[in-house]
Amino acid sequence: MGNWYDRPEPSAELSKLEPFAGEWTSVDRHEAMPWMKEGGAGHTRNRFRRALDGFCYLTDIEADTPFGKIKGHGLIFFDTELDKFRIEWYDNFGNHMSGDGDYDESRQSLVLVEHYRMGGVDVVERHTSKLIDADHYRHIVETLVDGEFRLTSTLEYERARK
Repeated sequence: MGNWYDRPEPSAELSKLEPFAGEWTSVDRHEAMPWMKEGGAGHTRNRFRRALDGFCYLTDIEADTPFGKIKGHGLIFFDTELDKFRIEWYDNFGNHMSGDGDYDESRQSLVLVEHYRMGGVDVVERHTSKLIDADHYRHIVETLVDGEFRLTSTLEYERARK
């Protein structure tokens, strides 16, 4: 261990995200929620790549949803002090989400719990990403409503073909 000001190496934990790297497209299903009276279909394009000399991943999405077009950027890194994955997210709805998490007990799914404010209300979401195989993964969004997580969206991603 060097001095506190020596540049560290990227966390080995971050390499667990490597299977998600690449360009992805999804078919989405959005459930009815208090802010969206009717659910519906959508689709998303996601670019997920390693950045900042290997210290984080960047995710860039563009989505068509029943509640409008979403463009967002996220920064995911492994906080060695907290021993957790962390995320910072910004989107064109003016949302700034911040959260953390880790892989579940099965080590198959990354689970991040994110917090933000929307319309003066504190919102908590749980995002679960599970790799199905090298070319497919499922992303589930659940929102805390009346003390329970409710399914908000299911995104079935497929690796984009060039």
